[in-house]
Amino acid sequence: MNVRLYRAKGPERLAFVSVLPASSGTGMLVQVAKGPNRAALLDTRVYGPLSRAEIPAVVERELEALRAQGFRKSGLFDLLTALESKRRRVRALAVVRLGWLREPSAVEPLLALAAKANEELPVVIDALGEIGDVRALSVVRAAAEKKLLSRRRSGVEALRKLGDPSALADAKNRALERLPSSVQVALAAADATAGSLVDAVRGVPLKQRGVAIDTLYELDTPSTVAAVRTLLEGEAIGAPHLWRYAKSVLKRAMLRHDFETFGALMHRIEIAARGAGGTVATVKSGFDGEMKEMRIFGASTTQYVRRAGWRYLRRLAQHRPELYVVAAAEALIPYSPQDQEVPVGLYGGYSASYLLNRILFGASARHTVDGRTLRTRIKKANLVNAKAGIREEAHPTLWDLHPEGYVRLLSAARLPLVHAFAVAAIQRAHREALERASHADVAAMLAAPYEPTVDLALTELRRRFDPAHPDVDLLRALLGHARPQARELGLEWLSTTTSHWTASARVVLSFLESADAAVRAAVVAHVLAALAAPAGATPETRRALAEGLLHVLAQPEAESGAHDAHAQIAHVLVDDIAAMAPIDLLLGLLADGAPAAQGVAALALASRADAEAVLGRERLTLMAVDAHAAVRRAAHAILGRNTDALTADPSPLYALLDSEWLDARSFAAGLLRTTLDVESLSLDALVGLCDAHHVDVQRLGTELVERRMDTLSADDLIERLAQHPHRNMRKFTLRLVTEKLKPGFIRLAALEEFFRTVLLDVMPDRPTKRAAIAFLAARGLADEHQAEIALRLLGELARSRTRDDFERTVVAMTHIKIAFPRVDGGIELAAEGHAP
Repeated sequence: MNVRLYRAKGPERLAFVSVLPASSGTGMLVQVAKGPNRAALLDTRVYGPLSRAEIPAVVERELEALRAQGFRKSGLFDLLTALESKRRRVRALAVVRLGWLREPSAVEPLLALAAKANEELPVVIDALGEIGDVRALSVVRAAAEKKLLSRRRSGVEALRKLGDPSALADAKNRALERLPSSVQVALAAADATAGSLVDAVRGVPLKQRGVAIDTLYELDTPSTVAAVRTLLEGEAIGAPHLWRYAKSVLKRAMLRHDFETFGALMHRIEIAARGAGGTVATVKSGFDGEMKEMRIFGASTTQYVRRAGWRYLRRLAQHRPELYVVAAAEALIPYSPQDQEVPVGLYGGYSASYLLNRILFGASARHTVDGRTLRTRIKKANLVNAKAGIREEAHPTLWDLHPEGYVRLLSAARLPLVHAFAVAAIQRAHREALERASHADVAAMLAAPYEPTVDLALTELRRRFDPAHPDVDLLRALLGHARPQARELGLEWLSTTTSHWTASARVVLSFLESADAAVRAAVVAHVLAALAAPAGATPETRRALAEGLLHVLAQPEAESGAHDAHAQIAHVLVDDIAAMAPIDLLLGLLADGAPAAQGVAALALASRADAEAVLGRERLTLMAVDAHAAVRRAAHAILGRNTDALTADPSPLYALLDSEWLDARSFAAGLLRTTLDVESLSLDALVGLCDAHHVDVQRLGTELVERRMDTLSADDLIERLAQHPHRNMRKFTLRLVTEKLKPGFIRLAALEEFFRTVLLDVMPDRPTKRAAIAFLAARGLADEHQAEIALRLLGELARSRTRDDFERTVVAMTHIKIAFPRVDGGIELAAEGHAP
């Protein structure tokens, strides 16, 4: 850093204020020198060594002292004189320089020039805006109302610096009118986001897209700026109707010192310009608004813009040194290995990356830039390798004064070459910059494409983290990091510090907001373990956690399942929630909440003594078969507390037994088996259980039937169960038939269709089938009428050509036929010596 000042009178005409590294290698020096000329700077003072934080105050103090002695920034008189030049270029350059100097004494001459300026009017407005003097308001307002983009842009950006709310509001209204209607609608939406604006702009015709992009950037809100960055990254910025507006956004970014947009757009232009010769198109001129045929995105234009980018950084270094490192870092961040080309001779892989080389090798004695192609090369073959200890970056003193720029590169840069530059600087002299960095920046270093950067981050994180006094913000940053390695470290520390963070409901709730399911699951597991520990959580912690969880559960889910982790913890705290939550809130969550909230509300209601009265029998029955397991569980608990009511009216249990959920059926079956009076169940109820679709309910029905056999009519039971189609019930019915069916033709005849179903089943239960054959064989020997039924059924089985049990069937039929030869059963006995 070097500031030169001049005064017209006195023995000492020149003065310099410089910032230099201390010879000890620690801290910086501020040097002040005065003299009649550069060769005779006799009055010299040195302050320091100073820390980086002390330097700005010392520099400003010395500059103020020199101003009091009549010193002014060097060249001011010549610049003011140049404003009267007949050459437009001379006037324009002087205006730009005065703007950078921010010299208040230049306001009146600039206003005088603005009154007669034409093509240089935009740079005059830019300079007035940079100086920030309210005397320029009227001129700036008038420029902001112009139709020509160059004048309007300079006017609006100057208004922003002068701070004129009413004029800015008018400019905003005019900007909104320039937007296509679809973009206006997207911007006016209550939920407008950068993504929705991007979609809206991409939906308009190409000719309108450029002005929409520039206008959104003019509006200067976080969402519009983010949308513009995304759009310019994806659009063919060199196309007609887009290139002009891309340049306008670049100009605005430099006027605003929006370094992120500046860096991203400069890189985009540099990549797009490789191999592009431009196209010829008829477009509106930015100077006079006339339609003209011109070359778009030609080599000369793109080279001018690329040079302008580096010129902007140089001027920052000279006039706004506190901003240079920030801007240079943002310009380096977009570069990635994809920018690399095949090296040719002394031209390396990144020789075409103009801004990259200017920043990293601007002071290098080994490199040179081809002014025609803007490509950087090594001067000689023996200079390929850099010498140790030689710094080659432009403005190294500014990097030392603002080493936070190194941290920004380590946390966001994508190019290993850039990381190597930053890592070397941190290790050389700026470890304290890394120690001052935010947790988020250090955690972001774990995603670096350069292992030494990752090692630096891990070392720094471990230095910061104290398990006895964990830094929750650091832990949260790791748990929310996109890189698995960072989250794994966070999960490790989460486990080792459980007793600390689980004591704070606020911290627990913040961890549960993680987008990573594994993190949420780990948090839930640790919290549940802490709540279940013998010491447990304090009543205050439990209450605070219950309140926080209930508040979250009462909000709509951002996506399905977003509150599941909260609900898992809330299930353990349902008693606390029930004690504090209004009944109307719980009922509202049960009716309209997300599934997670419904489950918690149901369990909290279940812990209340008045739950059944509040909910009612009908609603409880519906809850008992709800799709949500926690809701069912809560309803079962409430129903199970009042068995007397279920004994009097067991209908809710029948609804549960018909449910698709096994736990609902198991709950109802358990009550019927062990609690309720089975003797009170009617035959219809028992048959209804046996007729159920679910096997477990059928099993319950048969169990209860067997317990009631002494009081039931076997004939009625057999008659009704014989119609059941399920194989399990056929087996049970056949057992009842074989054990309980009364003798006689009428009883057997009523079951003819039942036996036909058992015998002719295409996928038979062989033991059941054989038991049926044996039973028919025995009943067929009882009398001729039963013999006829038995022979008919067994004959149908024999004619089905079923291989299994064929012999057993024929033997049974033969015995019956021998006993009753006159009965026609569809079988003839063969003569002796012949097979039947």
